[in-house]
Amino acid sequence: MKKSTQAFTLVELLVVIVIIGILAAIALPVFQKAQEKARAMSDLSNLKQLGIAVQAFKGDNNGEIPSGSTATSAPKVWQQQLNPSYISTWKVFKSPFDSRTVTETTSSPVSYGINGEGATTGILGIDSSKITYPSNLIMFAPALSAGTGLTFSGIGDADVLVTVTTAGIGDRGTHSSRKRINVVYADGHAEDILFSKFIIKTGDEGSKRWDYTYVAP
Repeated sequence: MKKSTQAFTLVELLVVIVIIGILAAIALPVFQKAQEKARAMSDLSNLKQLGIAVQAFKGDNNGEIPSGSTATSAPKVWQQQLNPSYISTWKVFKSPFDSRTVTETTSSPVSYGINGEGATTGILGIDSSKITYPSNLIMFAPALSAGTGLTFSGIGDADVLVTVTTAGIGDRGTHSSRKRINVVYADGHAEDILFSKFIIKTGDEGSKRWDYTYVAP
């Protein structure tokens, strides 16, 4: 006796295709959200490593923060002072939100900037013991390029600074619909904060976040 076989009808195939399409549409946002969360965690990890590296650097340099290329006693930019003695790979300087390719050379992309608020170089080269609020003062954060896109322009052979962005520009963080940004503070701890909070410099809280008290010896 012959076995009977029954193929799917066109309607049944269309129904299956529609169901698969619906499931894919539901799963895609979930996947994208998980992917962004993973990038945000990796970004935070990079900043933590920068914070740890600076703590080690300070221990070897009488409490001084990397001084940058403007200092005659230390002509190298801050990231070159940390690499390779305190950070072994240039990949740590590149955010997972930065689409540029790491080359492991001094011209490699750098996505993070050191606090450049105050005078012309911010906290570069200062004695860290003069920082009044180390647990509040931002030391490193993603240094986004000007404009609305999620882009970076820093490179390894130039000091990369991060400053307070002009108020009223809207959300331009790195993740959570551009509403949040990761930062590391002068005491070495890292946090995920609102971008709207990140850009405020006025008032007591904002001043502690960006300004430092430094009295020249």
